[in-house]
Amino acid sequence: MEADEYFSTFDALQDQQKKEHALRRQLPLKTSENCGIMKIVWSQFDFMTGPELKFVWEVTPSTSISPVNLSGEDGSIADAESLMDSSGSNQSVSFEDIDDPLKSYYVSGGSVRQANKKFNNTGHDYELTLRSDSVVEAGGELLAAPKLNLKRVHLSEIAGHCGNLIDVLVVVERMDQDATEFQSRQGKSLVKREMELIDETQALVKLTLWGDEAKKALVDDYLHKVVAFKGVIPKEFNGGYSLSTGSGTRIVPVPEIAGVAELYDWYTTVKPSVELKSISLTSGGSGEPPRTIAGLQEMQFGKDSEKGDFASIKAMITRINPSTALYKGCPNEGCQKKLNDLDGEYRCEKCQSTTQRFKWLYMMQFELSDETGQVYVTAFGDNAAKVVGKPAQELGDLKDMDENEYQAIFDRIQFVPKMWRLRCKMESYNEEVRQKMTLFGVEDVNQDKYIENLKQLIEQMNGIQEEGGF
Repeated sequence: MEADEYFSTFDALQDQQKKEHALRRQLPLKTSENCGIMKIVWSQFDFMTGPELKFVWEVTPSTSISPVNLSGEDGSIADAESLMDSSGSNQSVSFEDIDDPLKSYYVSGGSVRQANKKFNNTGHDYELTLRSDSVVEAGGELLAAPKLNLKRVHLSEIAGHCGNLIDVLVVVERMDQDATEFQSRQGKSLVKREMELIDETQALVKLTLWGDEAKKALVDDYLHKVVAFKGVIPKEFNGGYSLSTGSGTRIVPVPEIAGVAELYDWYTTVKPSVELKSISLTSGGSGEPPRTIAGLQEMQFGKDSEKGDFASIKAMITRINPSTALYKGCPNEGCQKKLNDLDGEYRCEKCQSTTQRFKWLYMMQFELSDETGQVYVTAFGDNAAKVVGKPAQELGDLKDMDENEYQAIFDRIQFVPKMWRLRCKMESYNEEVRQKMTLFGVEDVNQDKYIENLKQLIEQMNGIQEEGGF
């Protein structure tokens, strides 16, 4: 083909494409302003045409709202919709102009790159980054509804996937009745809710729901049912492993996929006769015999680690001062500095600001006692809230309204045996080395587990005696 003929043909095709393009409903995507997560999965080539890439997805809604900073401007987006192709894979993205999240859409324009598997849970090798000139167009209905596509990891194997997004299919064995609100170390208000998950590998793992998902989750939808979690993050702490949801996590109770019936059959027929093994560290120290207060003190537990060592004890609160359990903290986000009272106003020396507002925060000390001795323990934030059973702000408001009920709350939490998870650390103060204990978890006593741990201790002691250790 001669050059002149080629270019005239090319121009004619371009004109025709422009006419056809004008008849379609175009939705311009302003990624510099509205797109919080500018990644979509490049999963198939069914809709590739000419120099542009075109795809079709079903857009499924989500409710997470996240603060973002794009191009130096503050804003917030609903990162929010999830684009799902016919393979059932999805990646979060935000489109201001999509008016019907149940329709299918074409996406054209963008650059293809290798997927970052640390943040991409779709299982695909590539992802598409949208540009400022990318276009989203209505594409009609999908021929077949997308199915949930899990690349399942069994709970006993999550230790090998720490920091990466994984998919699990599990039964929810236990679930907190309500979400817990607390202040992070940075002073941010957070909401969480914990579950215990099991599967046929006989592993038990804790999972934490965050934000709106923690608030809206209904116990009846999850408890003792098979649930699929797509895109959860395994984490390791002090030798234990847990799972956490993120903004892109998809949760599907009783999904219509392979393996659900088999897992539920195992749960109803086999699980009652087997012993579960927790791979998540709990305050009860699953798999770890509890220690005694005197034992921790005599061996100066924590002296061999700069960050301290963790131990579990069974004990009860025998002394606490309600008047010092709370303090007035700086209301600025990210700050928990104690305020100075200046005749009706409050001064934060860290923020160098004066305000008439404050927020109640926990800094609680109490005496724990068991049959061997006593020790003072410090508790902050959500760990202190677990001890009292109320968020700090709610307890502070009660203190102002009803002093008698405020005192009664602290009376009720004393002399009740609990399992306490403590961090023990040796610290120097005025040239004197002291053992400091900080609370990292508290739970009701599981008597069966506690008795089993005591049996293990007796067996260990008998073994030492037989070897001439006593």
